[in-house]
Amino acid sequence: KLDEDGGYAQYLRWQDFWRTRVNNGDSTQKGSFEHYNRALNDYTAHVSTYQQSSTVFSDWHSMGPFYVPTQSLGQICAIYVDTISDPTMRTIYVGTNSNGIWRTTDGGKNWNNITDNTSSISGIAINGITDIVVDPHNSNIIYASGSSGFISDYHNTSSGVIKSSDYGHTWSVLFHPAYPHSIKSIYGILVDPNHTQRIFALGDTAVYRTMDGGANWQTVLQVSRVQPHLSEGEFRYVRNMVMKPGNADTIYVATDCNHWAGHHHPQIWRVYNPFNSPTTIIPTDLTPLLPLPTGQDSLYSDRINVAVTKADPNKIFVACNFYLSNKWDSTKFCMWKYSNGWKLELATNSLTGCAMGYDNGINVSKFEFLVS
Repeated sequence: KLDEDGGYAQYLRWQDFWRTRVNNGDSTQKGSFEHYNRALNDYTAHVSTYQQSSTVFSDWHSMGPFYVPTQSLGQICAIYVDTISDPTMRTIYVGTNSNGIWRTTDGGKNWNNITDNTSSISGIAINGITDIVVDPHNSNIIYASGSSGFISDYHNTSSGVIKSSDYGHTWSVLFHPAYPHSIKSIYGILVDPNHTQRIFALGDTAVYRTMDGGANWQTVLQVSRVQPHLSEGEFRYVRNMVMKPGNADTIYVATDCNHWAGHHHPQIWRVYNPFNSPTTIIPTDLTPLLPLPTGQDSLYSDRINVAVTKADPNKIFVACNFYLSNKWDSTKFCMWKYSNGWKLELATNSLTGCAMGYDNGINVSKFEFLVS
């Protein structure tokens, strides 16, 4: 089977993951999680030994979730700390790539899955979670976006934008471009803090908005999935969206870009007045304004990410991996900052071999920035 079909590599990844976790040696025990659970119990019993941190500047330790017998937790894709109803910041939500949303109210000592029973209670199946947002004025209202993109963007079980109005006890589908028969992923959500009925959803190749809490949706940005001179093998998805602090009239959107032939041309967009009539919204592609690293004739990258900070709402930060040539080798990292013009702040090869093309993020505080 050809790797180019977009599914075989994901199958091999799945196969390798379970190879050492499922009992295959004894025909009477095939499919058993005995060894996996035994190893997990051993880890939990000696957790203080295993969690010795080698980080130079701070001590890190796992906060869970640890409960695994019926859950293959998967990758953590979203984290939300409730600072609205819990000033101690001990209420934390995490979204996984294959097992819904987990919540702790004691700072990570205990976790509960709050979406496990949605199929029987709410009539929808919630698997992969890419983003979690809580209404800034009512912590009982929770929004989340769904995708199972880690397994494959082509074999998706996305539940779209989902909403709970009762602290996660029940859920409903607020928006899905073609629910329920669609592979479209929803990668992110923004809620206007001043008008919480105004919501943005980052879906597949477009940004959608609602002005009435989800009853009606319109498209405010549609990116080109395939460049005119390339074949159908190219795909480009919108992956990252931020709102200008204190001003919901400006949003920034970043994409990824991959092509089986090796072309890599992601984009970063600015959308002014996204609440105007969709026919009057003219998004601006900011990518051509970014100064190129030395020796580059174009920005060859798998994925761009964008961030803003309340400390200076007029600044924009952009980070991505890039290649010295249009090839899958020589992976580097660069970061730009906009402040009365774009400036290339960093271009380094010290992150060679990183996985930023697959999944990365950037956050900015008043004093520093964090790239993951």
